[in-house]
Amino acid sequence: NFAGFSASASVSAGEGQGGRNAAARVSYAANAAGISFAYQNVKKNPVTFADGTSSNNAKAWQVAGSYDFNVVKVFAHVGRIHNDGTEAAPLNIGYRIWDLSASVPISTGYVLAGYASRTTGDAVGPVPATVAGGNKERKVFSIGYDYFLSKRTDVYAMVMNDRTVTNTVSAPPQLLTASATNVGVGLRREGADAGDRGRHRVAHGEELRGDGDAPGGLAACVISRWEGNFREKTTPSGEITAS
Repeated sequence: NFAGFSASASVSAGEGQGGRNAAARVSYAANAAGISFAYQNVKKNPVTFADGTSSNNAKAWQVAGSYDFNVVKVFAHVGRIHNDGTEAAPLNIGYRIWDLSASVPISTGYVLAGYASRTTGDAVGPVPATVAGGNKERKVFSIGYDYFLSKRTDVYAMVMNDRTVTNTVSAPPQLLTASATNVGVGLRREGADAGDRGRHRVAHGEELRGDGDAPGGLAACVISRWEGNFREKTTPSGEITAS
């Protein structure tokens, strides 16, 4: 860290599952503001997972920012994920991603709200209607409250609406829109830094993985299955889902 600037880079071996995974990130933080840029390049041979998806070659970039107005802290992301398919079955599908979220301190907790969108204008091949995530479009809205019983213990309640558009296998293929609303409650007990991290609970999504400086949206967290690493899984048609 130098005068608010920081940078990191990593390269992982293929470990018998294809090529390398390389990533880099730069960020700047000063007072109430934070901004970062991240890039990731994943090269994998097609390994089939239990749900029928496979790990494809993909590239992604993302710009993240946050600003703390004291009465509310806002977070934003914009980026792109490009699915290159595999050497044997190349693809050329790009997904636009963005999200906007906020954390509002109330009492000893925080009201959290976020909206995230992932869309593509490229042609995607049809998939079964039961495939999760929507290969054309996915939009998620979440709202909830996170209440701290102590510095290390909090309880939370969340409501999430998840809307997808999928190009389905039918005769002929058609776009299917699906929507679902989920409710979740829970209790967490964490380490010594939980009190500080909890203030940014809405934020696990910064760069391709969150750290609280310039975090991403709560809705994006849902798309990323809550605090998950960026590890895309794609169907042969080009849908990208997180794991």
